[in-house]
Amino acid sequence: MDKTKRQLLKDLAGAYFSARKNFKNNFKGNDNIVAIIGEEIAVQFLEDMGRTEVLRTESKRNSAVDIISKYNEVEVKTSVKVITSENRVHRTSKIVAGWDELLVVVLNNDYKIENIYVILSGALKSAIDLGIVPSDSYLTVGMLEKLVIASEKYACSTKIDYL
Repeated sequence: MDKTKRQLLKDLAGAYFSARKNFKNNFKGNDNIVAIIGEEIAVQFLEDMGRTEVLRTESKRNSAVDIISKYNEVEVKTSVKVITSENRVHRTSKIVAGWDELLVVVLNNDYKIENIYVILSGALKSAIDLGIVPSDSYLTVGMLEKLVIASEKYACSTKIDYL
């Protein structure tokens, strides 16, 4: 993605979040626009990490895979989740199986990136098997932190400013 398009998307997301913040009392939970912005953040993140052929899928709501990319010529299926301060329980939407990696974007009260978590599917399965995180289909920020600590090789978090 070229820098001009990145800047345009950054400006549009900023304008949206600015307007949304002004009307926050009328909005509860995340919505499709927040998910789309989260996916754009994920695309930029993956490209910056050296991924090639990074493409958003034309997925339906609650689909397992949002982005398909290549890493060393191997196809990687990525599921993207966004947690904002508007989400009262501070957890992801339902996690559906079928992805290789889960990328969770956490936005703070000002809709700036607080953290990006990258979790490989095997790390999540192991964490569930070991009782580090519960087996339900949602992850909270606290669970993500525990998962990163327990499985540093297969899970990580980073603070990067894309918005």
